[in-house]
Amino acid sequence: MAKLLVFAGTTEGRELAQALCRHGFEVVASTATEYGAQLFPESDGLTVWPHRMTEQQMTDRLLDEPFEAVIDATHPYAQEATRNIRNACLKAGVPYYRLVREEEAAEDAVYLSSSREAAEYLAGTSGAVFLTTGTKELKLFSVLPDFAERFYARVLPFEESIRACTECGLTGKHIFAMQGPFSREMNRAMLSQTEAAYLVTKSSGKAGGFSEKLQAAKELGVTVLVIGRPEQEEGYSLPELLARFGIEEPCREEKQDYFPFYLPVRNQRVLIVGAGRIACRRIKTLSRFSCRLIVRALAVPEEIRELAEEWQESAFEVSECNGMDYVLAATDDPQLNHEIVSYCRKRKIPVNRADSKEECDFYFPAVIVEEPLVVSVCAGGKGHHQVKRAADYFRRTARLWKERER
Repeated sequence: MAKLLVFAGTTEGRELAQALCRHGFEVVASTATEYGAQLFPESDGLTVWPHRMTEQQMTDRLLDEPFEAVIDATHPYAQEATRNIRNACLKAGVPYYRLVREEEAAEDAVYLSSSREAAEYLAGTSGAVFLTTGTKELKLFSVLPDFAERFYARVLPFEESIRACTECGLTGKHIFAMQGPFSREMNRAMLSQTEAAYLVTKSSGKAGGFSEKLQAAKELGVTVLVIGRPEQEEGYSLPELLARFGIEEPCREEKQDYFPFYLPVRNQRVLIVGAGRIACRRIKTLSRFSCRLIVRALAVPEEIRELAEEWQESAFEVSECNGMDYVLAATDDPQLNHEIVSYCRKRKIPVNRADSKEECDFYFPAVIVEEPLVVSVCAGGKGHHQVKRAADYFRRTARLWKERER
């Protein structure tokens, strides 16, 4: 069995590692953090190293273990990591392959060569700025005199990310600690909440949710500043790379990951944490089924009280997830949502997080109920416009069918 080392710090890196395992390869996936390792589902033949490595440590690993090849699937902007991986492969004499993420063009966006150039551009403007470029470039923006009041940063949900924000002067509502990629609706909600006039992003491609950012910004009239990629890389797309290793069948992107099982929910305890717009919509849908709805939120609207079997207005403790059959984390606190997901997964409780498809054990579909029909529409946590249009179509069709059957 061939053994491969995959530096899998991206969505498509995880897809690649899993596809290789399904086809009989022994795969060691290297991630920079423990959190990145947690995003991998268990797979036969897969081992995960959750540690950031220096060039020398990479070289030592390659000399110590018989890897047939190394695949670099790190982020397009992770220049230092790519340089270290490539140098380590040269020193150890191991073949190197680069997985390149396809770049998407942004119409009407302002393209800039670096975060420093973006900061200089913003220095002559006014209006709130929503940063989605990570924590490494925060200091370049923090020199602007109105940084703490004007700028909002979306960063990964790590202590070091929060620390980097606070050290630069951002606090409280100016920090969004969340794991992406994000839907158009989530991007729109955050841009609306911050009243952003500018969105600063990297050209992160389809897997990084780039188009969803652009769509949300366009709908709200937000100016998009795009930090161009550091250099034009040579490498392989995901299908091309799989073909290099003899995998000719459709890659994971071309297959559906979720099968629509219909499971009995009678008397199943379903906990919904939160009572905002998304939570309320899901509660109303679930109320048409025979499960037992338990709602926890700081404030529960009257209409939701009437639908829930139990409700309580109080601060939520993750231990309240014990004894539940399903949990939906739908609060406006990203850190609490993440804690709920972590707690449930450790206890094998199926959990859905409304603001992060990466942390969903199951997706919540659009549901059409026209007795005796129950139709669900889902696109694996993406394609929300298509899901809505399809659901509207099936809803009309189901009603017509029901009328003809009478």
